[in-house]
Amino acid sequence: MKKLLTLWLLCVSASACFCSCAAPAATVSAPEKLVCLTFDDGPHPAMTGAVLDILEREGVPGTFFLIGNRLDRECAPLVKRILDGGSAVGCHTSSHDYARAYADAASLRREIAEWESAFESFVGPLPAVRLFRFPGGSANSAFRRLGSAAAVLRAVPIDLGYTVWDWNVLTDDAAGAGSIEAQKAAFDRSFSAYERSGAGAPCVVLMHDGIANAHTLTALGQIIAFLRQRGYRFVTLADLSASF
Repeated sequence: MKKLLTLWLLCVSASACFCSCAAPAATVSAPEKLVCLTFDDGPHPAMTGAVLDILEREGVPGTFFLIGNRLDRECAPLVKRILDGGSAVGCHTSSHDYARAYADAASLRREIAEWESAFESFVGPLPAVRLFRFPGGSANSAFRRLGSAAAVLRAVPIDLGYTVWDWNVLTDDAAGAGSIEAQKAAFDRSFSAYERSGAGAPCVVLMHDGIANAHTLTALGQIIAFLRQRGYRFVTLADLSASF
């Protein structure tokens, strides 16, 4: 059964450093630490390729939530490169327009159908594992205004065979954290809260490749090094979806 996997974002005060937390002592019985690096709002002709350069150099996969109206002949080779390199892709609606996508259940279904059509037209067959992320996440401001009716919208991608993923760590690179210092601070706060929660859920990091942002690229390299030092194994959300 497909599920809504809501990894609630927690923000607390912490220093602005990727490596501010002391590494925990290793134990034989500790569960494996898994992390998924996810990128929203692409593909972007320059930014997505730059992200892939880093992932390929570091030998780690990512998961890219693509906007349907950005899937065209120019960006199709980038999407194929994502898949050929062992990363995963998911649906992030066709327009990323809250008013359009969240008007009602029929509108959201139409957004997903348009995304699928664009993917099949420019990339190829849909992925075997269907991943979906709501623009703004499954608890966004539009959903909060809907109240109990939001449950109907949340069920739409699940009914269409998708597994829905949120995140539990972020850099705020799409919310005004333009500098590398601001991204470090946002990551450190949310990662510290994630580790303190002790919930045992995989670490799912939210970043964005929809606009060119050199600071995001710098942060990505540092985040990979930090998580690798702390013993995390990098996987895709497609890898995880079969486990939940």
